[in-house]
Amino acid sequence: MLLTIGLAAAGIYFSASNTVAALICFFAAVWLLPLKLTRYILTVKSIAAILLFLLIAKEQIYHQSSDNGLMTVTFIDVGQGDSTLIQFPDGKTMLIDAGTADYSASVANTLKDNHIHTIDYLVGTHPHADHIGGMPAIISAFTVKTYIQPEMSGFIQENNYFADRLTAALKQAGIQAFTASYGDQIASGDGWTAEVLSPRKNAVFEDLNDYSLIIKVTYGKTAFMFTGDAGYNAELEIMDEDLSCDVLKVGHHGSFGSTCTAFLAQTDPSIGVISVGKNNENNLPNDYVLQRLTEEGIRILRTDESGTIVIQSDGNEVKVIE
Repeated sequence: MLLTIGLAAAGIYFSASNTVAALICFFAAVWLLPLKLTRYILTVKSIAAILLFLLIAKEQIYHQSSDNGLMTVTFIDVGQGDSTLIQFPDGKTMLIDAGTADYSASVANTLKDNHIHTIDYLVGTHPHADHIGGMPAIISAFTVKTYIQPEMSGFIQENNYFADRLTAALKQAGIQAFTASYGDQIASGDGWTAEVLSPRKNAVFEDLNDYSLIIKVTYGKTAFMFTGDAGYNAELEIMDEDLSCDVLKVGHHGSFGSTCTAFLAQTDPSIGVISVGKNNENNLPNDYVLQRLTEEGIRILRTDESGTIVIQSDGNEVKVIE
């Protein structure tokens, strides 16, 4: 009986991080129950065995399908904020921003729905509440291997409650922050890379938004550009770089001061994704930005209209999952 209780307790422990381990522990606990407890115990054991088999099979099928040569990018609907999950073809994961604290559950549920327990790269594009507010909750609920933040030595920052909360969460979890700037390859794998295009070291901007990490993720012949809330000043500083991409995460929720015509022409995406809340007080996305995107023949996808948006790449082309 003590062994049964111990196995059940182990199952509860493993259920938070390893489905198969939890199922095996629970199954073993049921199997060791004394027959005299109930005349239906053999039926219970048979059902447990069948469930164990089916759930392990499902877990195996999932892991096989996650290594099928596809990179999946999920633009999570977090209202007026940003959060993007990237699942690389080799199984590594990157979460760029985590929305506000109010939407941390939505981010966590998306990770869990995708069977993610470990975040290899957690990226905070810049320390504003609608980008990092939900990160303390994510850090406490998942294993985070690396945290990446922008180089901001040229900016004098006043007290920032959300940045302080994030720093405390990182310290408590024992995670050291890595500061990235232009030219840093923050992650790479078989056929894919994630490179920082902005900000440059010692960059000086008046607006904190312009310090946003601009990251280009390339997989095979395809590319995604993530811009945080970077505005014209940051965009124009990197015009000499290879900005071409298939999918552009439109800057600053579609604000007028981002995604300038020259930047848009150089990125030349086929799809523009706008992460924005319904009926937001700033009336975003801005009509002029929508007009720019439309005139360039770019397909516009918005989280306020479509909810969470999923786009996959096989290394040759991108496809919106509908």
